[in-house]
Amino acid sequence: MKEREIIGRYPYLPVRISISNKPDPNRRLRRVTYNLFKKKGSEFNWDGKNFSNLNQSIGAPIGYVVVKKLKEDHNINANTRHLPAKGLALVADGHLDAYIVESTIGNNLVKKHGLKDKLVEIKQPFASYDWYMMISHQFYNTAPQMADKIWTTLGQVRQEKIPKLIRHYNSLP
Repeated sequence: MKEREIIGRYPYLPVRISISNKPDPNRRLRRVTYNLFKKKGSEFNWDGKNFSNLNQSIGAPIGYVVVKKLKEDHNINANTRHLPAKGLALVADGHLDAYIVESTIGNNLVKKHGLKDKLVEIKQPFASYDWYMMISHQFYNTAPQMADKIWTTLGQVRQEKIPKLIRHYNSLP
């Protein structure tokens, strides 16, 4: 997130609350959780800190933050050649040990492509991140109250509407 601050700013907590200059979680767009999906019966596992029984490779969509995390934290190069639907199918066929994808997307793809009997989601998340809407420095410097109102409204809408929208999305065939 820090590297992006060159082009804009996030909704930070007021200095009186946090001197660490952290974004305000109440004004986030969404918390996103990335989970691993593995073949049912596979010995591969993730305990929240370490992988066990890694025999092939772990797939993830190119450009996802989890690709960087795999490399930096575990010295694992993710297989990024496949979009999520194909990556999950490769796990089901035993060509990848696991595939990391945002949990809601992964579960919906598993359901959509008839892979419920072949794949299981490892419940221990690989990573979770809060997503924030960035506002340009120019806009914020011109209209800081408006920027704060936008962020606050986004947080309120998220709390009121997003759970219902996700339930609806998850109920689609």
